[in-house]
Order: sequence, then structure tokens, then C-alpha cells
Amino acid sequence: MEPRDNLPDETAKTLERIGRYAKRLDSQFKLLKFRFGLSALFGLVPGIGGGIDALLAAYFIYLMWSVSGRLPKTLRARMLLNFGIDRIIGLIPFLGESLFKCNLRNFHLFENYLYEANRKNSMVQ
Repeated sequence: MEPRDNLPDETAKTLERIGRYAKRLDSQFKLLKFRFGLSALFGLVPGIGGGIDALLAAYFIYLMWSVSGRLPKTLRARMLLNFGIDRIIGLIPFLGESLFKCNLRNFHLFENYLYEANRKNSMVQ
């Protein structure tokens, strides 16, 4: 059995919940072959749409940081860099939010970190 399949139940459930949240924000809908999420739709609302999206993305990062206790500084920096790039690219309505998908990127960083930490822990035991 791979360490990927051997995450503690609570961690696996939380990871699944956070993954669903990332998908809703970045790739829930499909139009032709183009995937987009709520972030892209918020970007269409003049004035407040970008702010709402930024708050949700920041909350998403907070969720990941609070779940695992202490994430490495490099991982936190990459997540914040993704967030910053998303904010800049997001200035292009709809298209910008649909291209970069910082929530999915940050989720995959977090997921890989948890699996790697689990693999290291299972090797020690």
C-alpha cells in the first residue's frame, strides 16, 4: 500500500473537502473545452467581484495552513506567490481568473506536501 492511500482518516477527509473547494473556485463548470469556476464568475462583477474572489482565495490558503499546523516557509511562500500572480492575472476579467487557477495550484502543493510528509512518517515507523 502506498503512503498516498495511508493518510489518517481525518486528514484524508479534510484533504477531500479542501479539494472540492478548490474545484468549485477554479474548475467547476465547463463550456466547450474550457473549464472555469466561481472565481471566473466573480471576476465578471465590476468593483467587488475581484475582492470577493481574493477573500475566498485567502480563506482557502488559511484553511490549508490551519489544517496541518506548521507548513514549511517555502511552501507558504509558493502559495502566496500563486495568490499574487492570480491577483495580477485576474485583472483581465474572466479570462485571467480562468487561466492561472491559483486555488487548484495551491491545493496540489498542499496535497503533495501531505503525501510526502506521510511517506516520510511511514518510513520512520
